[in-house]
Amino acid sequence: MNKEFNYRKGTRSDIKQFQELGVLAYGQFRDVLGEEGWEKMRSNCGDETTYLKLLEINESFVCEHEGKIIGMAFFIPGGNPFAFFEAEWCYIRLVGVNPAYEGKGIGRRLTRLCVDFAKQSGEKTLVLHTSEFQHAARHIYESMGFNKFRELAPVYGKQYWLYKLELQGPAEEISYLRAGMTDIELLVEMRMQFTTLLTGINEPVRVRELKNTLYRYFTGVLQTGSSIWIIARNGGRPIATGGVILRESPPNFKNPDGKIGYLVNMYTVPAFRRKGICSAILNRLVEEAKTLGVKAFELHATKEGEPVYVKEGFIMHDEPTYRMYIT
Repeated sequence: MNKEFNYRKGTRSDIKQFQELGVLAYGQFRDVLGEEGWEKMRSNCGDETTYLKLLEINESFVCEHEGKIIGMAFFIPGGNPFAFFEAEWCYIRLVGVNPAYEGKGIGRRLTRLCVDFAKQSGEKTLVLHTSEFQHAARHIYESMGFNKFRELAPVYGKQYWLYKLELQGPAEEISYLRAGMTDIELLVEMRMQFTTLLTGINEPVRVRELKNTLYRYFTGVLQTGSSIWIIARNGGRPIATGGVILRESPPNFKNPDGKIGYLVNMYTVPAFRRKGICSAILNRLVEEAKTLGVKAFELHATKEGEPVYVKEGFIMHDEPTYRMYIT
């Protein structure tokens, strides 16, 4: 994924860009729909009221490039029946990508953000609708596990279907794998979730700058082998991560080799906390580092994380930590 793409939640201040992108993204189907069908779709996609109503009840996700919105998707929680969407369903509407950026995984990523948000919110069934002429969209949805389950009456004179994804099926096994170069995007995303949660900072410019720096950081440390990262997945999607930075300090009597493993970014998405995942990642990181001769480990813990580390044998060090930041 292009590291210059920034994903964030949409706001009311984005409405004008939503209108412009809606007309641009769906305008590629103008010839298929014919003038009458296109005029109805254009009226809906370009109407300010459409997005005002959506933003009253939804979570929206956008993709930006150089400060301009080039992709959007709208997630509507359960309890908001509309047209052919039933009250017990949550659903996705108006997934659109600027045609100049198609083929870069933006539509898939925006859909994944909606799916992940639905799961974390405890929703049970996620639904969307798509048509006979939206071939690329249908391929994305089907590859993500959505199943066609209901044929709709023609819309704009074209065939449409409802697709459904069950979010709370049988419990899926959690897998733990050491991250490699192909996992950099996931590591950046999990680090951003962790950092945003701790700091509350979500300003687009600062988020974009930090993401770019994180891409460079993870590329460097994975190439040099100076840190180890574990990603936990549930059904293929990332739900937790943690890392250990390998350091070499002057030897002392407690640590004659001077090798230290500094544990960082121990983060689990809210829906999967208190299931022993953090402990499992911690133990795997320690075992991996021990094979490299590391015998001393340290970390900084949040109040929420302290019980986990104490249980695993960590004790409070009697020397306070002092920090200085050069601005």
